[in-house]
Amino acid sequence: MTPLPPRDRPEADDARGHFAHLFSGHAATYAAFRPTYPTALYDWLAGVVRGHRQAWDVGTGNGQVAMALAARFERVMATDPSAAQLAAAPPHERVSYRETTYDSALPDGSVDLVTVGQALHWFALSPFFTEVRRVLAPGGVFAAFAYVHSRVTPEVDAVTMYYHDVTCAAHWAPEHHLIREGYRSMPLPIDEVQAPPFEIRSAMSVE
Repeated sequence: MTPLPPRDRPEADDARGHFAHLFSGHAATYAAFRPTYPTALYDWLAGVVRGHRQAWDVGTGNGQVAMALAARFERVMATDPSAAQLAAAPPHERVSYRETTYDSALPDGSVDLVTVGQALHWFALSPFFTEVRRVLAPGGVFAAFAYVHSRVTPEVDAVTMYYHDVTCAAHWAPEHHLIREGYRSMPLPIDEVQAPPFEIRSAMSVE
């Protein structure tokens, strides 16, 4: 980890205070239809860390990432500020759920991997990375990942993108566009490790 660089937009962190309950009213639907990340992603993450004692999944939502990490780590702390989201998360003997924003309650230097799936764009970076620095073990890894738009056929994709970019353009939160940028415009205090490309593949009906 390297020191957090100065923010170009000091107000950015303060603006990201509404994410806690953005999806709380739809927690059951979110859990049912949220895409699942490929197994190859979790296998790669388990291969780049030095230890497998503890993982911390932040903004866990319905616990999807935490459950996958539990197959590869001895213990997983899964935190989210939304009680409704956590209520939709399945129990697991190696997963502990905690309703909080960034306070993990984990010991200093105890975490081998910190993950954020489809949520980093909502975070206030300064308090979050203060906690990440505290809990990461030497050689620990921080990983943020998200999915963007599906690809079906050029004809279907053109309709989908028109709906996204034109029909719904005025309704997207500004943070949404950070995903399309691959988080490149966010001041992340990390020494980047180049990751291989990953794809989510699914078969879906029109309904």
